[in-house]
Amino acid sequence: KFAGWMLEYGKDVLLVTERKEDVETARRYLVRVGFDRIRGYLCEGIEDWQNRGMPLEKSGVDTVSGLYEKLKEKKDMFLLDVREKEEYAAGHIPGTVNIYVGELEKILDEIPSDRPVISICSVGNRGGLGASILSRHVYPEVYNLLGGTIAWKRKGYPIES
Repeated sequence: KFAGWMLEYGKDVLLVTERKEDVETARRYLVRVGFDRIRGYLCEGIEDWQNRGMPLEKSGVDTVSGLYEKLKEKKDMFLLDVREKEEYAAGHIPGTVNIYVGELEKILDEIPSDRPVISICSVGNRGGLGASILSRHVYPEVYNLLGGTIAWKRKGYPIES
C-alpha cells in the first residue's frame, strides 16, 4: 500500500518476506503500480538475515504505558501522529502533531531533530514506517509506538478530538 510513497521509480527493489510464497504476490502488486525492477528477495525474513550475521539498522520502540509515564514526567518529546487527517480528527493522543506518513519526507523541516520523536498510528504499522523514514534522514532518536492509538485507548488513557 505504501510503495508509491516510499520507493523511487527506476531504482532496484529487493523484497523481504517471511515466506517464499509471498514473493510473487508482492512482486505482482508492485508491478501493477510501476515498480518493475525487482532484483531479488530475502525469504525467511529479517530474523534469518540477522542470524546470518548480516548488518541491520533499527529504530526504537515504545509502549503506550512507557509513553504515558514519560508524558506524566513531562519529558521533552515530539509526538508525531502519522495517520490520515480523518483518523486524527476522530481521536488522538493529546499533544500530538498530525503529519500523514506519505507527506513526511516533503516536510521534514516541521519535525524537530533535537529531541526524541515518537511516531504514532493506529496500531504501529504506519508508525514504524514513519520511524523508518525519520531514521533514514538521520534523526538521532526515533521511536515507534507499539499498539498505537488503539492500545492507548484500551488502556483508558486520555484522547483528544
